[in-house]
Amino acid sequence: MKISYIYLEKTCSTQTFAKKHHQEFPQDQLTCIQANEQTHGKGTNGKSWFSPKEKNLYVTYVFYLKKPPLALQLLSQLLAYSIAHTLMSQNLPIKIKWPNDLFLSGKKCGGVLTEVVKEKTGLLSIFSGFGLNIELEEKALEHLDQPATSLFAHSKKRWDKTLLLQNITERFAKDLTEFTEKGPRFLQNIQPLLLYLNQNIKIATPQKIIQGRFLGISPEGGCLIKTAASTKNPLAIFSGNIIPL
Repeated sequence: MKISYIYLEKTCSTQTFAKKHHQEFPQDQLTCIQANEQTHGKGTNGKSWFSPKEKNLYVTYVFYLKKPPLALQLLSQLLAYSIAHTLMSQNLPIKIKWPNDLFLSGKKCGGVLTEVVKEKTGLLSIFSGFGLNIELEEKALEHLDQPATSLFAHSKKRWDKTLLLQNITERFAKDLTEFTEKGPRFLQNIQPLLLYLNQNIKIATPQKIIQGRFLGISPEGGCLIKTAASTKNPLAIFSGNIIPL
């Protein structure tokens, strides 16, 4: 898969820019949009993403699918896996918190957001974005709304953001090609990377809180949980927040 890069010094968010301009991009390529700064960075569930100048990676990938995958949530998990695989090659003990957050030493360092637009032609325009904390220092991290870290705070070394993005993008292009041709085979490899795997957890869903043992990710991207009432067939939860016990 060919890759094209777009660099923005400053934008409201790479997701917004991508959705506004995506019809200008080649449909046979993976377009990578990177911003040095975001004024209104987007997180999941309508949350904002802290996006100071020059500190982190703010990226959106744009690509196109002729038919939808088994579950759209798999696209976010695929990108989270590609990022995690790249960071692991740099000796970082990265973990993925279901559904698609990135953690180091029990603290969040990144997240993924995927949005989809169905065009009049039936083609699906996919916008898979991520934010990854690279150079944020402890003082700045203390002001975030949850325990967070960065690659620098964890490793105490500086990172080449350009090279890191290139490695992540090439890995994602490879994983995406396999995903579109052969299906979600990456799910076999993502399981050992899951935070809280085989541990007792609670999941806060929009309707209720469910407690049980986290068994992994289902073929549709759901959280598999074994409860006292579901010993034979685990439940698959598709929306919620994992809380460790």
